[in-house]
Order: sequence, then structure tokens, then C-alpha cells
Amino acid sequence: MDPMILILVVGGTLAFVLLVVGIVTSASSQKTVVDERLGRYLKEETVEKKGGKTAKPGDKSTPVGDWLDRRLQGSSWGGGSHASWLAQT
Repeated sequence: MDPMILILVVGGTLAFVLLVVGIVTSASSQKTVVDERLGRYLKEETVEKKGGKTAKPGDKSTPVGDWLDRRLQGSSWGGGSHASWLAQT
């Protein structure tokens, strides 16, 4: 085999291996950075509500909503088989 072709084949193989290693390294480190950034924003902080209940920061409590929750709690609309079916899906 011609020495020039041998050098080209070895160089091409080495370049391909280095390319694959670079892609794998970049992808794994990028995933770590993204996970760290998402972790900062997705921390589940809880806020104390009236009555000692806890809620997520985006939850809002209103008197009408609380009244409606209490009314529907014992009915088939608010706490019956529909709620458990929805929780399973």
C-alpha cells in the first residue's frame, strides 16, 4: 500500500474518533448544565397558607374558591369516583 494512502486513512480514522469523543463529551456536559439551570427554576418551594396548609408559589387562595372546595368536597362532583378516576389518568 502506498504510504500516502496509509497516512490519509490513519489521519481520517483519528479525526473521526476525535469527532465522536468531542460530540459525546459536549452532549453530556451540556445535559449537566441544563439540569442545573432547570433545577434552580423548578425547586418546589412551599408557602404557608391559612390553616397550616402548604401550597406551591403559584397557587392562589380566594374566599370563593375555598367555599366552593368545602361545598364540593363531600359531593359526587368534588370528591367521588370522578376525582379518583381523574387522578389515575
